[in-house]
Amino acid sequence: MPFDPTHAVAFDLPKGAVTDRTDARLVLLPADALAELLDGLQAPAARKLGAALGASLGGRLAKALGGKEAVAAAPLPVVVEQLAGEFALAGLGVASLERWGKALTLVLEGGAIVHEVFLTGVVGGAFEAANGGAIFPVVAGKEPGRVRILLLGERGALRARALLGEGKSFADVVLRLTEGATA
Repeated sequence: MPFDPTHAVAFDLPKGAVTDRTDARLVLLPADALAELLDGLQAPAARKLGAALGASLGGRLAKALGGKEAVAAAPLPVVVEQLAGEFALAGLGVASLERWGKALTLVLEGGAIVHEVFLTGVVGGAFEAANGGAIFPVVAGKEPGRVRILLLGERGALRARALLGEGKSFADVVLRLTEGATA
């Protein structure tokens, strides 16, 4: 099922309103203003803001596919295509998935916002709203124009954060997580 952006956003100029396909009100703001706001927030507030945006994206994804159960039953490429469309509409960049052995990584390219805590909130909120399951995203790689976010369980996220804190590279983190999964 290809992503269909038709009626994804509606502008009602006489009422001064912008809505999404679920009739939720939206506010358009410059990415620079959001980036400045995020830089001034403490991590829990930035994560909460990201999770709220992510819940909106994931809710629309679930509606497009017929509900949370349908998302859980859908082939991964279908879910990824819908999620990528929602991320693109939100201006968060081009989303794709990479598989590194058993590790699954969401890659965002060309996004206007690269605030790590905010992005992990968005990704976690989107997945939880889409299928009801909790994931614990960890930014494990960041380079100009690209952010790699590992999609992990709680224990894997704790281990990944510890490894990153030790200065391990993205490849080393993935290797060690995969070793841990097979041991």
